[in-house]
Amino acid sequence: MFQGYITPSQAASLSITSSGGVQSGSLGPGVVFSGNIASGQVAWAHLSSGAVRSGHIANAAVTSGNIASGSIGSEHIASATILTVNIASGAVQSGEVGSGAILGHNASGAFNIASGTIGRFNFGSGVVLSGHLADTSVVSGSIGSGQIGQMHLSSGSVNSGHHGNNSVTSGNVASGSLSVAHFISGFVFPGAGITIAPSLSGYTITNASGSVTGLSSGSVTSGFLSTSSTAAAVLSGNIASGAVLGQVGGGSFNVASGSLGTYDFSSGSIVRASQFVASVHSGTSWNLLTGEPISGGRAVSISTAGTLQIAMAANSGRMPAIGVVVDNVASGIQANVYQHGFFTPLVLGSGVVDYSGYVTKTVWVGRSGQLVTTSGSFNSGGFTVTAGGDWLQRLGTVVTSGSFVLNVNPDVIAVKLVSVNDTIDVFGLGYGI
Repeated sequence: MFQGYITPSQAASLSITSSGGVQSGSLGPGVVFSGNIASGQVAWAHLSSGAVRSGHIANAAVTSGNIASGSIGSEHIASATILTVNIASGAVQSGEVGSGAILGHNASGAFNIASGTIGRFNFGSGVVLSGHLADTSVVSGSIGSGQIGQMHLSSGSVNSGHHGNNSVTSGNVASGSLSVAHFISGFVFPGAGITIAPSLSGYTITNASGSVTGLSSGSVTSGFLSTSSTAAAVLSGNIASGAVLGQVGGGSFNVASGSLGTYDFSSGSIVRASQFVASVHSGTSWNLLTGEPISGGRAVSISTAGTLQIAMAANSGRMPAIGVVVDNVASGIQANVYQHGFFTPLVLGSGVVDYSGYVTKTVWVGRSGQLVTTSGSFNSGGFTVTAGGDWLQRLGTVVTSGSFVLNVNPDVIAVKLVSVNDTIDVFGLGYGI
């Protein structure tokens, strides 16, 4: 019998026949080989802690029953090994989804949000802004009661059909906004019995008895009368005889100062004073036609054909002048020819005359028909007298740089018949300068 461990050489010569003859303590290191262990003889109890490593486990040897609860962590799972079938219903919670991990239809490639699955409870407060709303996506049912204020309405968006019954009250109508056209035919004013109805001439206002005379004195003031050129309120037939008063009528008057012109008076009317006098007048029996176009602010004479032409100091055939035309007149029509009057830029037009530096001096017929002084502006070259070329005729007197008093002198100085040396000699012959 050996004492201690049995070595491999001793075990080879040893004959052991009785069962259980070799005890655990009797085996030396490296004595038991793979061939000495019968199939199925090594159980879990024979394995020491940490004895089984990754290389000792056969393929598919670890099944679901071999894994203890909670033993598999994120580090045990290889990339892309978890598929859709491995995830149970409801297993993925809100905190387990990474930022930007869920893709919608606008993302390229596959998307994670099914059509129609996002409802109103999925949106946080204030997350839907103006740019997120599609065209016509907001309908009447989407707007809460009382949510639309005056700042939401664009200009002109409220039309007649949008007003509810009795929605427009007296406080909503701006002062002076109602006119005759806003009242329906036969409308009766409360307490006054006054009605408004359309007529051939526009609208007729009557009282309960059918007479416009029922209106109290002063009830229709100037602000209520239309001044439209197409729908004037007061026509010629509406004015009673003697109803329009001038300034000499005593008390208040109806005719504004300076508002009556030549065409406001009928033939044969006698006036106390007139700003202008014209012996040839358009629209009367004492008229003449133009033989050529005449620009406003020109002296005119009568041609051999009996028509009006521009008077010119440099052309004896166009002298003497009979007056002045202030309008722009085409050839072949009637023109107004003035002999007397006070002409200002308001009548002549701006820039027609320029008498700067010649106030109180004489106005003459210019060499091309302009209304000039002895020099300057439209007569910058002066008259030609020493050569005996120009015919001189006085028209009036300068008042300001842009106005003059017209008083046509019919006399003409025939310079070519007079022995003169310069302009001063001519203007000294009883005419002044």
